Amino acid sequence: MPARATTFSRLFGHVSAPVGVLDLDAVDRNADDLIRRASGTPIRLATKSLRTPDLYAYLLDRDGFTGLFAYTLAEALYLHGKGFRDIVVGYPTADRAAITELADEESAASAITLVVDSLDQLDLIDTVVPPAQRSALRICIELDASYRLLGGALSLGPRRSPISTARQAAAM
Repeated sequence: MPARATTFSRLFGHVSAPVGVLDLDAVDRNADDLIRRASGTPIRLATKSLRTPDLYAYLLDRDGFTGLFAYTLAEALYLHGKGFRDIVVGYPTADRAAITELADEESAASAITLVVDSLDQLDLIDTVVPPAQRSALRICIELDASYRLLGGALSLGPRRSPISTARQAAAM
């Protein structure tokens, strides 16, 4: 068994599962490598990959990292309540309760950005809380960034949005 595994086993073997152990030296090495490869482009942390708010705060204290990319609006609201202030929701939402909560709290509305990829989503937000009854909301339009070949017959990439042309983006 490797030395670190033996040490972790000795330190935490008596603790009932589940147990998580985080090697901050490894986190620092990975963070340094990401920052180097980003070449000055700020790195936004994806919460669905880390799932540890204390780690988000630890990394956001470093130069090179900025803000969070949350999995859901409910998670973004939770993280805002924990003190995080630059959060983009990674996916469009239809969570009416969370939209209402966001619209009712001006500090959350100024810290959380919603991703949309259709006018229907904007209409849903307006139906849940009409513009005259809420703070301004931050919106990010998600575009299809996949690479298209053969006149669009072949696509490489996530194809997460129906907006794939300049005309569609302008209409949005």
